[in-house]
Amino acid sequence: MDNRKVLYPYIRFSKDEQKHGTSYERQMDKIEKYAADNDFVIDDTLNLKDLGLSAFKGKHKDKGALGGSIKAIEKKSIPVDGSSYLCIEQFDRLSREDVDTAYQLFRSILKANVNIITLMDKRIYTKESLNDMMSIIYSIMLMSQANVESQKKSERITASYRTKLDKVKSGENILFAARYPEWIDNQGSIKDRQFVLNDKAEIVRRIFQLYLDGVSMNGIARIFNDEGIAPFMRTKNSINQWSSGNVSSILRNRCVVGDLCVSRTGVYYQRLLPSCN
Repeated sequence: MDNRKVLYPYIRFSKDEQKHGTSYERQMDKIEKYAADNDFVIDDTLNLKDLGLSAFKGKHKDKGALGGSIKAIEKKSIPVDGSSYLCIEQFDRLSREDVDTAYQLFRSILKANVNIITLMDKRIYTKESLNDMMSIIYSIMLMSQANVESQKKSERITASYRTKLDKVKSGENILFAARYPEWIDNQGSIKDRQFVLNDKAEIVRRIFQLYLDGVSMNGIARIFNDEGIAPFMRTKNSINQWSSGNVSSILRNRCVVGDLCVSRTGVYYQRLLPSCN
């Protein structure tokens, strides 16, 4: 029987495009080297990876692998006898939320008798660390740094979005990447935009006409499913059919009248896109 300590690698990055880069490989290489150098057994059966989930807003806890790991600790699927080690590259992989929230997460893992390794400084935190003032101060300092960096980055990106969108509104053709509705194609480039309606625009028009004719959202979804029309907006159901939810999202979407909707700023820019009217 192998009595070595068990290391559970947790890997996270916040941007989807990083999936095609080296972030995952870099983090995993560091974990594997640390395990080999320090006589750990790696257990990756829980697949603790949050690829493209933010730690600033806690998405990795709400719907990601970190939330799953916390549940595994609560259910004792991860042993809580002191032999388990959650391994992260640095504190910002675990959380970029405010210090109080981040510390409570950190504390709850250690209190459950699951240890935490941070590869950045090769430190190991245990249940006993919660009674060590220097360990507490040091960890809180790093959590604060992660949160402040994320807050500043968020503010910079939001300000940049507002500046770019104001230029778009004034008619400038600038390099601006955005996710446009499924019924609109850009036949130009990001820099030289040439927006046109595609065939899906007719489905949008039909949704509005059916709704004006008194057909319920469930009824519209049923008609489209009976006709075999595939939904073009992301659906939550596994069989990928129309539902009242995605019909409602189109009926409430101001992009149908040509407004560019930017969730980051909460601002609507009127008549920048082709209208389905």
